[in-house]
Amino acid sequence: MGAAIDPLTLPAATGGDGPLTYSLTPGVPGWSFNTTSRRLSGTPTTAGTYDMIYRVRDVDGDTDALSFTITVTASANPDLAVGSPSVSNDTLTVGASFTFRASVRNRGDGPSAATTLRYYRSTNATISTSDTAVGTVGTVGTLPAVGTGSVSVELAAPPSAGTYHYGACVDAVAGESDTANNCSSGVSVSVTGGETGSGGDDACVEVNDVIELGEGDSCTITQALVDKYGLNGLTVNAGDTATCSGGTVRLGFFNSESIQLNGLTIRCR
Repeated sequence: MGAAIDPLTLPAATGGDGPLTYSLTPGVPGWSFNTTSRRLSGTPTTAGTYDMIYRVRDVDGDTDALSFTITVTASANPDLAVGSPSVSNDTLTVGASFTFRASVRNRGDGPSAATTLRYYRSTNATISTSDTAVGTVGTVGTLPAVGTGSVSVELAAPPSAGTYHYGACVDAVAGESDTANNCSSGVSVSVTGGETGSGGDDACVEVNDVIELGEGDSCTITQALVDKYGLNGLTVNAGDTATCSGGTVRLGFFNSESIQLNGLTIRCR
């Protein structure tokens, strides 16, 4: 079902008086039969077993018939769904690191190709691709029918206190039967503390590998940042202060408009 057949020409009859007329009954949804060329073609749309009668009639009304059965089976399609969202800690301070986890299940009756998983932050529990993208996109490998895979990503809490919801959406694959369930629900995270760069001694907040500071603002490098980006090797340690002044970022002996540290960018807004 859902795939075009190779056109099939049914056999011609011999004998009879005058021109012969052909018919094929019943009709199979999605298929057509050309009574002149005796050609059967098309794309079946409805699964089922069809008991066919191929009949020939001459001008005298004499007939002959051939019976056969056609079976149309439903195509096997994948159906990816993201579920079981969870976080390692649902109460955080601004900039704190945490782990988001979820599962991707193929609910369909056919295998799914490898695809991409994307993570999002929302102001409500309904996650969609229009929410704020966070973290690094992940890969979901091929999954057999009813197969399940687990995914996780390290994230950082946003720079402002509040309640946030985190979830994930998987990109649709070819032939997917239902794409309405490709996003998980959101898991709630409570964030406390002030906004980075408020003039206090706040932790640096990294979003998508970038820390931004306003003019005159500063923040403190956290141990989570040191571990994530291997900053010890660059003589940057937890507790060091990054400052934006005159459009230039200063951190230890680093002094530039934009500091690049093993994939981490620190810059002025």
